[in-house]
Amino acid sequence: MIYRDQNGDNQVLGTSLLLLRGDRERRVLLSSGGRQVLSAAQLTDLANKIRGWQFEVEQTEDLSDLTKLQRAGVVILGNQWGGFTSQELDAILQFVKDGGGLLAVGLGWSWEQARPGAPKRPMDQYPMNQLVGHFGAAFTEKPIFQ
Repeated sequence: MIYRDQNGDNQVLGTSLLLLRGDRERRVLLSSGGRQVLSAAQLTDLANKIRGWQFEVEQTEDLSDLTKLQRAGVVILGNQWGGFTSQELDAILQFVKDGGGLLAVGLGWSWEQARPGAPKRPMDQYPMNQLVGHFGAAFTEKPIFQ
């Protein structure tokens, strides 16, 4: 899976969750909407891995519910291709402003490449960039590993 190293573990992910949660609850809200790339089985496997690190995990399709977000220490957003509603963006941004941790994971190159024969899609239209741009970050079309 994408979150495991060669030994079947991922110290970076576990440590990142600890750092991102700060002094908030050991609770992770994992985006599970149909707009992201991970399958239901992969999400379940990831949730179980995170539970193994002594976190509570809840999967959700509703990112616009600030009350739900506020109960988490960290929100994990996978490679969203379907975009975010303005209500979702507002809730996520408020969650982070209030001290919540956000782990936004994306594959910019997969957005840009689109389908064979189709024109390339501009990276500024990549939904993950529409979110992380609020924090001065951006995904690019270049894969990290080639």
